[in-house]
Amino acid sequence: MSQINSGLGASTVTAETINGLVKITVKAGSQPLTHYYVAKPGDPTIYMATYITGEISPGELRWLARLQRKQVPNGWHGNVGDDNGYRFIEDKVHGVTGSNVGVWMIMPGTAYETSAGGPFMRDINTKTDVDQELSWYMNSGHVRTEPWRFGLLGPYAMRFTTGSQPSATLDTSFFSSLSIQGYVPDSGRGSVSGTATGVTGSFETVVHWFNDNAQYWTKASGGKYTSPLMKPGSYTMKMYRDEFSVAQDTVTITAGGKITKNIASTESNPSVIWRIGDFDGQPFELKNGDKIEPADQLSGVVLRVGTTLSFKTGRPNVKINNWQGSDPGAPRLIDSRGVTRGAYRGFGEVYTWNVPATALKQGSNTLTIGVFGTGDADYLSANYIVDAIELQGKAGVDSPKD
Repeated sequence: MSQINSGLGASTVTAETINGLVKITVKAGSQPLTHYYVAKPGDPTIYMATYITGEISPGELRWLARLQRKQVPNGWHGNVGDDNGYRFIEDKVHGVTGSNVGVWMIMPGTAYETSAGGPFMRDINTKTDVDQELSWYMNSGHVRTEPWRFGLLGPYAMRFTTGSQPSATLDTSFFSSLSIQGYVPDSGRGSVSGTATGVTGSFETVVHWFNDNAQYWTKASGGKYTSPLMKPGSYTMKMYRDEFSVAQDTVTITAGGKITKNIASTESNPSVIWRIGDFDGQPFELKNGDKIEPADQLSGVVLRVGTTLSFKTGRPNVKINNWQGSDPGAPRLIDSRGVTRGAYRGFGEVYTWNVPATALKQGSNTLTIGVFGTGDADYLSANYIVDAIELQGKAGVDSPKD
C-alpha cells in the first residue's frame, strides 16, 4: 500500500491518457492537496508530483510506501530496523532492497524546491516495522526551521529495479505537456553563477537560496558555483562552511535569465587562544588542548560557544572560576524533539561573552558550561547541541592558527 501520509480519505480521482502517457489526478476531499501519478509505457517508474495550497494534517507531508518486509527487508543503510535519513543536499536516491528486487525513491533536479528546512534538513527515509516503509518527507514536522511552502512538490518518482540503485538523473520534462498545476518548465526559470570564496581547509562550501516560495542549493567546487534552475523571484543567498553560515546576500532571478553573483565569507578572524571543535555547524568533532599561557591571562578575553540545535529554550550557562556569565536569552523555539530522535540541525545560534581580566588567574582556570532553560523531565529537559567552543584573545605559541 502506498499513499500520501496515512491516506487522503474521500477524494475525486480522474484518469486520462495524454500523448501515450497515463495521468491520474487525485483531489483530496478534506485537504488542500492534489496528487498526480504519471506512467510511461515500458518504464518501471511511477512519476509523481504533489500540489498543496495550505498546511496538511497532521502537520507534515510525506509519500509513504508500505511494502512487504519479507520481499524488501533491507533499508538503504543496511539491516532491518534501520530508521534513517540523509541531508536533503545529498538525498537524491534512497530505497529498500531484497532478493533481485529494489524499490527506490528518486528526487531529481528541483524536487525539493517547495519543501522546507534547507539543504541540511533530513528525515526518515526507510523504517522497518511490521512493514518495510519507504518514504519521502516533502515537508517534515521534525525539527523544521522554516514555515511551510505551498505549491508543487516534485516531480519525484518511485522506481522498481532488480536491486541496483538507479541514477539520480531523471527526465521529467514531459510534465510540461500534462497540465500539472504549479509546474514550471525550464524555460520559465533562471540561474545564477559566480565565485564563492573564503572557506579554507577541507570544509565544504555550500550556497543556498531561499524565499517564502522556494529553496535551492549547490556545492561550490574550486571556489566557483552554478545554481540549479530557479523560479523567478528575489532570494536570500547564504554561503556555509559545511553547515555554518559565513556570508549572506540577496539575488533576483528572472525567467530565462543567467546572472553573475560573487559571494565571500564575512566572518571575522580573531586571535584564538584555544578551540574545542570547529565552527562548521556540525557536532561531530572535538579538538582541544591546554594551550593558554600565563601571559595570555593579563587582559580580558572573549568566550564563544556555537550550538547547532536547542530544545525548550536551552542555551549555555557559562562560568569561569568565580565569574558568572550572563544569561544570553532564549533562542528561537523549535517545537520538536531533537537530540532524543537523532537530529542535530537547528538555527545554529552562536553566543559570546566578554570575560573580564579579573575573572582569570595565573595557572589553571576552570570553565564550566551548563544549561539555561525550562523543562522538568530528565531526558526532555532543556538542552542544546554544541558545535564548537573557543576562547579569543592573545594567542600563545600552541594556539590554533586558523
